[in-house]
Parts: sequence; C-alpha cells; structure tokens
Amino acid sequence: MKNLYISSLTFFFCTTGILFAQPTGQLTYGLVQQVVVKGASKEKIVESLGSPNMITSTTEKAETWIYDKISTTVENQSDSSNASVGGGIIGGFAGLFGSTGKSETTNRATTSQKTMTVVIKFKGEFVDTFSTRISSF
Repeated sequence: MKNLYISSLTFFFCTTGILFAQPTGQLTYGLVQQVVVKGASKEKIVESLGSPNMITSTTEKAETWIYDKISTTVENQSDSSNASVGGGIIGGFAGLFGSTGKSETTNRATTSQKTMTVVIKFKGEFVDTFSTRISSF
C-alpha cells in the first residue's frame, strides 16, 4: 500500500509538471516578446519559456535568468546532369549499341546557425529589465 501511494504521488508530480518546468512551446523570439514584459511574474516566465539555462542572484533579492538557444539548419541541394554520345541512325547498329553516356551529380550542403540569448533581471518576484540578442552565421 505504501509503494502504491509513493507511485501515485510520483505519477501526479511528473504528469502535472510540478516537479519539472516544461515550456508550453519552443523558445522563439515571438514568444519572448509576448511573455517577457516588465512586471511579469517568475511563475509566468517559467510556465511559458521553461527553466532558464543559468540563474545568478545578488543579496538584494535580485536575480538574473539567462536563456540561451542555438539552432543549426542544414540544407542539402543536389544537381544532376546527363550527357550521351552515340552514332544515332547514321551510325547504324554500331551507333545504337555503341553509344556512351555520362551522368554527373553534384551535392552541396549549406549549414547555418542562429543563436538567441535572453537575459531577464528580476527584482523580487517580477521582471525589472530584460534584453534579447539574436545572431546568425
């Protein structure tokens, strides 16, 4: 009976998200603009963005939360070309069976990375200031 009770509590905490903060969606610039505003509560930020990558605090009950996201996109492109040489009708049967062909394929991959860093400073339980930095390379 004791094990059943512990298992039930574990299931409750894991399924309700009380144990671990799960973001409601992906961390995007648009989501940050909607959620992170001066005066927003820590609870609302965690519900929307998930747990931060890093937290620092000072003695005046001020905290800084840092969210850091890196995404990599790989785009593959393939080009094919065919060339053939043969005798055709003029060459008779030798042209039909003696033709040669060449097929060439060129593959290219393009990789790009984007980073987004969100720095949120809290005074007590509410957002005081914030900044967002985005870079692409």
